[in-house]
Amino acid sequence: MWMSVGLLLFWSLTRGLLLSLYPDRLFATGEVCAVFWTGLRVDFISLGWLMSVPVLLLPLAALGISGARAWTRVTRLWWVVTGLTLLILELATPSFLAEYQARPNHLAIEYLKDLREILPMLWNGFRLRLLLGVAVLLAGGLSGLRWVLAPVPLAPGLRWRLLLIWPLLLVATVLMIRGSLDHRPANPALFARWNDGLINELALNSGYRFGYAVYAQKHERSAEAVYGGRGEIAVRDFLAMDARFAGAPTAAPTRHRQVATTPRATPLNLIIVVLESQGADFSGRLSGQGFTPQLDRWASRGWWFERLYATGTRSARGLEAIVAGFPPSPAPAVLKREGAQSGFTTLASVLATQGYDNQFIYGGGSHFDNMRGFFLGNGFDSVIDRDDYVNPHHTGSWGVSDEDLYDRALAETAALHDRNQAFFKLVFTSSNHTPFDFPSDRLPPDAAVTGTVEGAVRYADFALGRFLDTAATQPWFANTLIMVVADHDVRVYGDDVIPLRRFQIPGLLVGADIA
Repeated sequence: MWMSVGLLLFWSLTRGLLLSLYPDRLFATGEVCAVFWTGLRVDFISLGWLMSVPVLLLPLAALGISGARAWTRVTRLWWVVTGLTLLILELATPSFLAEYQARPNHLAIEYLKDLREILPMLWNGFRLRLLLGVAVLLAGGLSGLRWVLAPVPLAPGLRWRLLLIWPLLLVATVLMIRGSLDHRPANPALFARWNDGLINELALNSGYRFGYAVYAQKHERSAEAVYGGRGEIAVRDFLAMDARFAGAPTAAPTRHRQVATTPRATPLNLIIVVLESQGADFSGRLSGQGFTPQLDRWASRGWWFERLYATGTRSARGLEAIVAGFPPSPAPAVLKREGAQSGFTTLASVLATQGYDNQFIYGGGSHFDNMRGFFLGNGFDSVIDRDDYVNPHHTGSWGVSDEDLYDRALAETAALHDRNQAFFKLVFTSSNHTPFDFPSDRLPPDAAVTGTVEGAVRYADFALGRFLDTAATQPWFANTLIMVVADHDVRVYGDDVIPLRRFQIPGLLVGADIA
């Protein structure tokens, strides 16, 4: 009983502390009491899940002294493990909120799958909080172990009392877990009562949010299940109405010929520079803060896109959209799915049929988000990542600096041009990523604040401008199309359910004979 009361008080306290960080947004709801009442409902659901194991095993305690002792030790161990997990999740919540405006969710699960990449980032950017978490975990683990091994007091007549109350406890636990008497159990959507997505998140607790994310990943619905779909015959009939697809083969009903408006004796090369976490709010040309003077300067030399939006908030979403044309989806990113390692049409697979050399160039570990597997299986000839750089100027948590990345891209491009080889380069930056580790000696002192978003964006822009300026002097520039585009914004701020501005990204086409 005291464990249950303690958890309810713990969740209420942490929720209150987190809400105190955002008083304006809390009071803007006009329903402060409703927020805490909603949180209490969520806490009882969480408590029901935590009680389920001890309650299900309760008949063990009615088997005699040995059974009672076994049940007590198992129950104590269960409370220690879950209690420490909940404590760590709540300790991690403020940092996660600052980064994603959300409690630990599916993004935390995806990051945990790539600890090799994440641990250096945590150590460099969140060292104090990481050490605090480890210390709390060790102290709690030692105290919990002593409690688990402590003597077990046994009350006389306990056996029959347990057998009598067990059915009642079982029913009560099931009702707590459902959290609702409707035909469907409660889920996070039931508690999304306000237009401010942050308040909807803070009304939950981090254990419930993270646990539901784990559950949701195991029951991920297909896009067709969410949006509906058409049968294959209906889709083919629909496509047949378009004259462009009239001559398409049955195996490829959308295949059609795109006639170039500008015939060329030699096809253009292609370089796509994907900027990590570059939202429109950083660009003065897009009514932002003006942190990207180099990109804004180059915007007048080509085609500048003012209404371009990302398909998600993760690099995997941006890369699959840019390279393979995937729209937003409620399902996991295609890039990371087991069945997506071959058989997809991408820019690289199309250009490969025309004799292009296709290469993915990255400054970090290409195994992250399964980029290497997806690209090599779908048209790319080679991948360059962190292990392929010799004596880089700067190496941060996520890999070599953007300058090192661009220098390698320029060297690879020059070598192919010398062989008269057509090429497609997908260049993915990483300097503008938490913990924003970049070579500060490349910027003026007032703009070179390591560990800040502004400093990282300014450095990324500096490196991009240096790359484009150098590229413009190369013999291949007149025959190469360069596309600069972001994968997503750095963070999703805002009190809207869908903060559209936070999905707006810059896009630029330069090179060749683009006016």
